[in-house]
Amino acid sequence: MERAPSPLLLLLLLLSSLAVVRSAAVVSAPIKTPSVAPKSLPINYIQEVGSCAYEVTIATSCSSAPFTTGEIGVLFGDSHGNQIIEKKLNNGDKVFDSCSTDSFVLKDRPCSVGISYMYIYKDGAENWVPKSVEISGSETEPLLFNFNSSIPNNTWFGFDVPPYTFPPPSDDSPPPFPWLSPPPPPPEPPVEPVFPPPLPPSSSSKLSGQKWGIIAGILGLLIVALP
Repeated sequence: MERAPSPLLLLLLLLSSLAVVRSAAVVSAPIKTPSVAPKSLPINYIQEVGSCAYEVTIATSCSSAPFTTGEIGVLFGDSHGNQIIEKKLNNGDKVFDSCSTDSFVLKDRPCSVGISYMYIYKDGAENWVPKSVEISGSETEPLLFNFNSSIPNNTWFGFDVPPYTFPPPSDDSPPPFPWLSPPPPPPEPPVEPVFPPPLPPSSSSKLSGQKWGIIAGILGLLIVALP
């Protein structure tokens, strides 16, 4: 009789399957080489409060220094002005050691519509080499940024992902802002009916009018002559 698999074995199989599904859902950023952030990028060092949370997972390369005492920050956002910044990542443990992976949860942040850029910041003398940075959130799909290079000191360094281009609306779709649609044309004035001109009076009607005038004159004379 075959033995049923132990609960521990079933749990390990479940965790491994979840790890495979999660790794398959993470998409790598299309930009392969990190660079210094452009000077035109606005950075809001005073973080706005929002309703979304993010998880930032940073893997440190094995070629990195054994440990780092510097501060590591992260900055990312979308093309609509939503920006998330954390100037010092800290989860209470010793982080960013060589060959280590550290995760950080950022709560109450603005809700980003996708990720259009991502940069990290190092303030320290050690040669810290990040392997990758993964960002996932309640409103964004997980996105993986592969570094495998050292970070310049006191400089935002990372990736500028091409922003998403929204498709143009179809001709049949209603306007996005009805109050901006052009007003309807004014109604046309009513057409007045054309009547034919009146007919001229006939000669018989002229004669009857003259007769009645004579009769009225005679009656007036008679009334005056009466005592």
